[in-house]
Amino acid sequence: MEQLLQQIGGTTAIVLSGLTAVLLLIVFLLWLKINAIGNKYYLFMKGSSRTSLEQRLIEYQEEMSDIRTQLGDISRRLAFVEQMQPGYMQKTGLIRYNAFDDVGSDLSFALALLNEHGDGFILSSLYARDETRIYAKPVEKGLSTYQLTEEEQSAIDKAQKE
Repeated sequence: MEQLLQQIGGTTAIVLSGLTAVLLLIVFLLWLKINAIGNKYYLFMKGSSRTSLEQRLIEYQEEMSDIRTQLGDISRRLAFVEQMQPGYMQKTGLIRYNAFDDVGSDLSFALALLNEHGDGFILSSLYARDETRIYAKPVEKGLSTYQLTEEEQSAIDKAQKE
């Protein structure tokens, strides 16, 4: 009988030692997971002044609500800009040239400013030694009711290619 008790005691000690090792391993793994969660918690709570997790989540939700409101405002503004965009002067064509033989450099110019429909105007500047003249001519769908010079037509063509 004593021999049986010693054998059971030895077996029990081995089993208990094995269980203890397994339990210590489980405790160590749980400690690692708790540390990882703690690090994430501290990172999440960074910048807050000792508020609870619940309070921090409420703050984030309020910030998200503000961001949604701002996004709605931006979307409305963008829709307005897109609606107005066809009328904006988007295309430009600039041709510099020498209008008179006795004047050096290309100081005269023709500048076409057009919207996406080809409507706008052309601004021409003729530079001479004694004076400079500036003319403006309307443009509709790439054409003007006024007679255009070669340089003005080139400026319109250049603008329409953009």
